Amino acid sequence: MKNKTFTDHDIRVTISGIIKEIWGDGVASNRPENITPEVAAVVSDAVNQIKTCSKRLLAVDITYNFLYTAPGTIWEVIEGMAADMIANLCYDDKRNPLTTYIGWIRVLRGRRQYVACVNTAALNYRSRLELAFLDL
Repeated sequence: MKNKTFTDHDIRVTISGIIKEIWGDGVASNRPENITPEVAAVVSDAVNQIKTCSKRLLAVDITYNFLYTAPGTIWEVIEGMAADMIANLCYDDKRNPLTTYIGWIRVLRGRRQYVACVNTAALNYRSRLELAFLDL
C-alpha cells in the first residue's frame, strides 16, 4: 500500500466534487482553485442540512453512519477522515477517503426518500454559494 498525504488542494477538489453532486454543473465558478473558506462554509452548512434532514429518514441504512456523527466543518471532517484512513492503512486507489462525501450524496440522490433532502439544501444554499464564489 502506498503512503499518501493529502493537501489543501486535495480537499478543495473534494469540496468541488461535493458542489457538483449537490448543484450539478450549473455552478460556473466551481473549480478547486476557487474554493475559499467562505465557499467551504456554505458547503458545510448545506451538508449539515442534508444530514439533519436525511437522518430523520435513516432507518436501516447506516452505511454512512459516521458522517452523521462527525463533528466540525466540512474541511475538518475531510481532513480527519483522510488522516484516519491513512493511519489505519485503509487508503489505496480503490478506497480514497476524499470521495466518501461525494459518494454519500450520490447515494442519497439515488434514493427517492432522500432526494428531497439534497434538493432542499441545494435550493436553500445556492444563492449563498454563488455569493461566496464572488467574495460578496
